[in-house]
Amino acid sequence: MAMMGKCFRHWQWLTVFFIVIFALGLSSCVHRNVSDGESEKWSRPVNGLSAALKFKVVSEKFKVQDSYKGARIIHPIVCLKNSSKVSVKFLSSIYYAGRFDIKPQGKSAMFSRSGPAGVKVVTIAPGDIYELDAYDYGYGIGLDTGYYLFNTFSVQMLLKPGKYSVDYTLDFSEKLLRKRLESYDWIKESPENIWSGVIKLENVPLFLE
Repeated sequence: MAMMGKCFRHWQWLTVFFIVIFALGLSSCVHRNVSDGESEKWSRPVNGLSAALKFKVVSEKFKVQDSYKGARIIHPIVCLKNSSKVSVKFLSSIYYAGRFDIKPQGKSAMFSRSGPAGVKVVTIAPGDIYELDAYDYGYGIGLDTGYYLFNTFSVQMLLKPGKYSVDYTLDFSEKLLRKRLESYDWIKESPENIWSGVIKLENVPLFLE
C-alpha cells in the first residue's frame, strides 16, 4: 500500500512537470498579433538614427466622377528613433520617405496625385521616435472590390488579402540631400546640420485580412 502511495506521488510530480513543460512550449509559440504589419526589429543605428516600419489600414472614400468608392488604404509609417545622445535634424517629406518593395507584387493602381507634400526639417531629441506617414494622397483612384491600396511616392499597388513582406530603403546620402535642399529655398538649414545616411530593412511582414 505504501508502495502504491509512493508511486502515486511520483506520478503527481511527473504530471506537474509535463504540464509546466507544455505551458512553456506554448508560451514560446505565442506571437503578438502582427496583422498591422508592424516590424519589431529596428535597424542598426546609422549616424544616430534607427528605423522600423508599421502599417495602419484605414477605410476611406474617394470621389470617382459623380460617385464615391470605398477603399482600404494602407498607411506605411516610417518610425525613426534617435539612438544617439544628441538631437538629430531630419528632412521630412513623403516624397523622400524611402523606397518600398512589396513581395509578392500586386497590380498597378491608377490615380492622380493630390499635390506636393510639405517638406520640413524636424528635430528628433535623444531617445525620441518620429513617425512619418509615407502614404501619398491621391484622387480618382480606380479600385477593385476586395483590394487594399498601397500608395507611396515609390510604389503604387493594389493588393489582395494575404501575406506580404516589404523591403524598405531610406536613402539620404549626402549627395542626394544637398540636391533636395536646393529645391527648397525656405529651408535655411545647412546640409551639414541635417541627418544623412542610408538605412535598409528587409522582409517586414504585412498581413492583410
